[in-house]
Amino acid sequence: MASGSVPLGHIRSLQTALVQLRAQANGQEALHRAGISGFEPGNSVSYDDVWDFLQRYQRALGRLPDRMVTR
Repeated sequence: MASGSVPLGHIRSLQTALVQLRAQANGQEALHRAGISGFEPGNSVSYDDVWDFLQRYQRALGRLPDRMVTR
């Protein structure tokens, strides 16, 4: 997920770099240090758990807090 203010080209470049980390030795080491096995491109199905959580959160605790935006 990314803010709508970020150019699509930047989003795609970052996504590609993150997904390809495990194909490089230094990328594998960085992933290992971060405690994750790798990144995969997201899609609407992969975010289903996130949307479910947000709905449960709102039912239990109310409206989500507004994000602070600093520039």
